[in-house]
Amino acid sequence: MKNPHTHVQVCLNGRTTRLMHPAVPLTARELAADARRCATLGVQSLHAHARLHDEAETLEPAACAGVVRAIRAVCPRTPIGLTTSLSAEPDPAKRLHLVSRWEVLPDFVSVNFCEPGTAELCRLLRERGIPVEAGLATLEDADAFLCSGFEDACIRVLVEVCDRGEAEAASRARAIAGMLQEAGITLPQVHHGEGPATWAVLRQAVRLGHGIRIGLEDTCTGPHGSPVPGGNAELAAAALELE
Repeated sequence: MKNPHTHVQVCLNGRTTRLMHPAVPLTARELAADARRCATLGVQSLHAHARLHDEAETLEPAACAGVVRAIRAVCPRTPIGLTTSLSAEPDPAKRLHLVSRWEVLPDFVSVNFCEPGTAELCRLLRERGIPVEAGLATLEDADAFLCSGFEDACIRVLVEVCDRGEAEAASRARAIAGMLQEAGITLPQVHHGEGPATWAVLRQAVRLGHGIRIGLEDTCTGPHGSPVPGGNAELAAAALELE
């Protein structure tokens, strides 16, 4: 990587299923093993979604604690983040209740600023001392973040564009980053795309000096469009070679 100080985060599973990639880690034990492989490569942070026995995403305290404990045991120096997405709990009020009951706290969480209940969630996270990664997918999300007053609760901004086309995704990521810069936001940024546009967004981010996120949550193919039988570790190794 051209800049060895670039922040590289690995998103270990997300909503990806075994039908989408057979090596996606779902259990706490699988997540820990995959996290260790990625941490050995030199990534700076890890992001995971806890799952129940039926493989559904969850914010249940016991499941989240199991994931954090398992990863922390094998990667004690690599920060571990959990999702707070409504994909894991669709009811904003129940989400708030579940997060309030977490006993084993992650090093950070991602918060999607497009979702209802964000202000209440960020307020709770700030009170609990859990740093926030502000997830911004659109200019409207960026505006919501700028108006929120929660910059002090955040450790970085996650620019996460969902456009399928490479040019459109890269353009949207630039626009969000530019809007934050114009507003005087100096928080570090980590950029990621989804599916076919993933690697175009990452290459641009590296050129612009931003951090990047890669993993089976975002894509199941490498930088040249080929499948990655090695899963997250193979994706992380390829991301670390970007310049």
